[in-house]
Amino acid sequence: MDARDYVFDPTETPFQPRAESYHAHNALGLACASNLAYEDSAIIEPMVRQWGFDHYR
Repeated sequence: MDARDYVFDPTETPFQPRAESYHAHNALGLACASNLAYEDSAIIEPMVRQWGFDHYR
């Protein structure tokens, strides 16, 4: 991912799946995931594993 000035680091900004309203960590995580969707699968797989996911589509 080139020229991005933000990154999702689940240890620093963990996703809050039970948030009932806006949560900045969730906004950041979803923005990063949205950008990642446009990358090649060779980039996606290691990134989502780094984020703590064991599979993706």
